[in-house]
Amino acid sequence: MGRHRAALPAVKDWHPLHLSDDILPELQRRGISQEQIEQMTVNNPARVFG
Repeated sequence: MGRHRAALPAVKDWHPLHLSDDILPELQRRGISQEQIEQMTVNNPARVFG
């Protein structure tokens, strides 16, 4: 864990619902459209893993 210690402050607020509870609402608040969010969370992963 020694080499990853520097990353710990960046993940201190992480929890399983961090994306849906925190990140996505903040993106919307900053003007990212629902269509853009769907592209990032649904369409791009489907293309990569599909």
